Amino acid sequence: MYQTDYSIKITVLFLSTLVSIFIIWYALVREESADWISAQIVHQASPYAVTEAADGRLIVDNVVMGYGFNLPRGFKTAGARNLEFYREEDGKKTCPAKHYNIIAKQADAGTESDGRVIVPYNGLVLVFDLTGPASEWADCMGYLKQIKPTLFTE
Repeated sequence: MYQTDYSIKITVLFLSTLVSIFIIWYALVREESADWISAQIVHQASPYAVTEAADGRLIVDNVVMGYGFNLPRGFKTAGARNLEFYREEDGKKTCPAKHYNIIAKQADAGTESDGRVIVPYNGLVLVFDLTGPASEWADCMGYLKQIKPTLFTE
């Protein structure tokens, strides 16, 4: 009696293993599956979650590092892996900026006079860097400085 139960279990396990191997083999042999797999490796998800507050400001959370900040009113972003944001006035993009973080020990973040706002945070240096023409920096630095006091941790 017990031999029959084990032989049935072994047979079912063996058949399910063969079916699984066949499914994996079939997925790898198809030409488009190789493209799909490489596309998944190349496309990595963004660590930023962007939500809109009731007053229209954007709240950006870095869910991997555990911090967030508010963008000033009028700024927009796509929330990509390398966070870039800009102010939109009359359909024209102004004050383009990017945000990234670097390890504090390796930091050569520059100074705020270089079109940057620098915030030390938990062994990191959070950098908000203006990427537009230097002629806009005087106007745009005021917006970047508004980000610094809105930094929060989760």
